[in-house]
Amino acid sequence: MSAPRARPTGRAGRAPPRPPPPPRPPPLGRSTERGDETARQWRAGYRQLGRYLFGDMDAAQVTDVVAALDHILERLRNPIPDAVRRDEP
Repeated sequence: MSAPRARPTGRAGRAPPRPPPPPRPPPLGRSTERGDETARQWRAGYRQLGRYLFGDMDAAQVTDVVAALDHILERLRNPIPDAVRRDEP
């Protein structure tokens, strides 16, 4: 078994950059009838869920819900500060 080959080094002892990867194949041009129907059903289901959850709320209430969810998502994206961690039992 032979030893693995070392890549030749360039200036300052660093390896030269690798060539870019080959291009990815293009995405499919069209979906199938079954895929189109599934997408329509999902959209209809999400609209129905939205009407069920928010249909009887006025615009100000919906705005408050969105603001609260934005706040929660921001908390989930950021690590817990040390000050909060120390307060835990």
